Amino acid sequence: MPSLTPSRRVDYILTHAAPTGAFETVEQSDGFMGRVEPDEYTAWLQKHVAERLEFERWFFGHYHVNNSDSERCRPIMDDIVFVR
Repeated sequence: MPSLTPSRRVDYILTHAAPTGAFETVEQSDGFMGRVEPDEYTAWLQKHVAERLEFERWFFGHYHVNNSDSERCRPIMDDIVFVR
């Protein structure tokens, strides 16, 4: 009989802000070193989403930068990203 436990696996997560754990990726973007501060919302995303779900990629746009250095957590502003 299949498990009735809900899956905690998703392919993609799309949010406005990034989880606190992705700040290093944002800071590597041009002009952002030291300008990104964690807050209640980013801490909540880290604790209640990032640490509870398994995911392939996470996209967020609050920081208005494009940075493709990280395959897993990616700030995006106006890039086009193909997903499968």
